[in-house]
Amino acid sequence: MSIVLDGTNGITSVTGSASLTTAGPAFSYGQNASSQTLTSGSVNTIVLDAKDFDTAGCFNNTGSTVTLNGLSVPAYCFTPNVAGYYQINGTLRLSGAATVETWLGIYKNNSLWKRGIDLVGINTGGQQSLVVNTIIYMNGTGDYLNMVCQQSNGSSQSVSNNSALTWLQGCLIRSA
Repeated sequence: MSIVLDGTNGITSVTGSASLTTAGPAFSYGQNASSQTLTSGSVNTIVLDAKDFDTAGCFNNTGSTVTLNGLSVPAYCFTPNVAGYYQINGTLRLSGAATVETWLGIYKNNSLWKRGIDLVGINTGGQQSLVVNTIIYMNGTGDYLNMVCQQSNGSSQSVSNNSALTWLQGCLIRSA
């Protein structure tokens, strides 16, 4: 087996197997908003406004729909312009949580794709950390995803606005 590197796009072919022929989008965004409060019982889109990197400009870190790469991208969503399979990883820290049932998930096109952690009655010093990881197919022509959280404390809960504690990352792992 031989691997060919072109110095720009990474691996372009692996002899004897499938190849990743397109350098795909990769992104990392965290939350640095002054504050975000999650309403009890509602699915809340997580505000991700602090860019670590966005290699293809496919992530909307604003509170309204924008056009990126010719595609309409809803608020705080990733809409890749390359079809393929993406590894998505996210985490969220709730502050002041006490005996709360909470879950973190990934929505694709405004529907639940995968749900991560489901915590019930976990309280570590007034904070909860949640994690979600998945591989998802995106068509490159308008599919979008975002990170959401639901908690059922009975009152609102605050999201940690520290981009090291609340973040979403993703990258193309295989083209379509």
